[in-house]
Amino acid sequence: MNANQWQVLGSNHVQSLRGFSVRRNDRNLLLYEAQERILPIEIEPGQSLAVYLTQSLKPLALPDTEVAKIKKHIEEALLFMEVRFEII
Repeated sequence: MNANQWQVLGSNHVQSLRGFSVRRNDRNLLLYEAQERILPIEIEPGQSLAVYLTQSLKPLALPDTEVAKIKKHIEEALLFMEVRFEII
C-alpha cells in the first residue's frame, strides 16, 4: 500500500485516489463511500476496532465480489490510518 495514494481529509477520514473514502462517523459507525454511494458499517471500539462488515452489508444483498472489494478497501484505509481492527 502506497501512502501517496491517500488524502487525509480529517483525523478519522481518508480518501483513496482510487475513488473511495472511509470515515469514522461516530463511536459505532464507519462510513464507506464509493461511486456516489455511502454505506454505513457498524463498528465497536475495544482493544481493536471490531468492524461488522457482513452484518452491515447483508440487507443490501450485494454480490460476493462487491463485498470482497469493500472489505479490501476498508482494510487498506484502516491500515493506512494505523487502526488495529478485526473484520467480522
